[in-house]
Amino acid sequence: MTSSYNHSSVPSEPVSRDNGAGSLAQGMGGLRITSTIGDGNSKHQDSILMYCSYFTYGKDASMTRRTFCESFKVSEIAGKLQQLESSKFLSQGSAATLTEFLNANDSQQRHLFDEPSNKKKAKATIRGFFEIVKSVKSDNNLIAYALAHLDGILEDNRARVQHYIAIMNEFKDSENVIAILNSFIHQNNIQDTIQRDIASHVLAILIAYTNFDKCHKEAREFLNYLTQQNDVNSLTLSVNAYTFALMTILKTNQLAREFSTQHSFGMIANLLEGPCLESPQVGYNVVCTLWILSYHDYTQKFFEDYTLAIIEKVAKIMDFFSWEKIARIMLMLIDNLKDISACQEHLSDIDVLNLIFKLQNRHWVDEDINKMLESLAEYFETNQ
Repeated sequence: MTSSYNHSSVPSEPVSRDNGAGSLAQGMGGLRITSTIGDGNSKHQDSILMYCSYFTYGKDASMTRRTFCESFKVSEIAGKLQQLESSKFLSQGSAATLTEFLNANDSQQRHLFDEPSNKKKAKATIRGFFEIVKSVKSDNNLIAYALAHLDGILEDNRARVQHYIAIMNEFKDSENVIAILNSFIHQNNIQDTIQRDIASHVLAILIAYTNFDKCHKEAREFLNYLTQQNDVNSLTLSVNAYTFALMTILKTNQLAREFSTQHSFGMIANLLEGPCLESPQVGYNVVCTLWILSYHDYTQKFFEDYTLAIIEKVAKIMDFFSWEKIARIMLMLIDNLKDISACQEHLSDIDVLNLIFKLQNRHWVDEDINKMLESLAEYFETNQ
């Protein structure tokens, strides 16, 4: 095991894509979603809003997306924004900036964020949505609408995180958007988890992409928020959002060290026994989290702990799901652990060589999986 984790080695698909409405591929040539939102005369066939992570959760994800989006009309939102600006809840010009964005078609929305000459307006639009999250207290629907856009902008293209970070780094009139989301999550007590789920998703991404020295206070507070939850069946976030947040922020080495306690690995063990066997995306998130943690020497004792049985529980996931990305990340985890003597005992207990042979009998589109299986089979045939 090495003593640090390298971001560049992260698998390229950290987030599930909804199978119910096409592949929400992030810059990978996937199918686009067909949907309609707006005022009837303003139809958005591939709106950035559609890419909000919340709409990929659960079996009724496509219905959730459609119901959510059809509950808003741009004309009504524009009226609310103007009232908020008049009441000083939004800065001058924010209502016009956001309304212009909401009335734009899909290609115009993307051009705003992806064309370098539009940086100023892109930041103003994102800042406007954050002003809603920060200042509005009594309109939960509008808050959810703003959060869904902040998330959708990122999920449609993660490279746009640069605009969020630029807002925090501006010489004049900077805004700590990480602090806004962190404060929102801690103060939000409504029963519906949609707002916390979306806010946590954006917050986790921003923490992962921001220099730790600039966000250490909020990052640690968010990590504590996650680790202080003791029951996987009564989380304040959905299990999808919870496991995504862990997987994402633990790419930061300082947070990985602080996370690595008996209690935290006990939570992971509980996730492996329950939610990971019910949802393939949750299973992927947790195994990917373990793979990230396996790069650190200080986590070795938890993988060796028979009371936690982490390795045994990870292997069980493949009995329930056949997703290629789960197989890939599990093999990457095994590869990281295979040279640790105590972990070799665990791998022997689960008959890892037989597991590899079974996986070799499956058809894998990803040739990297076949190569890993061949390499691991050769290793364990020699060393067991």
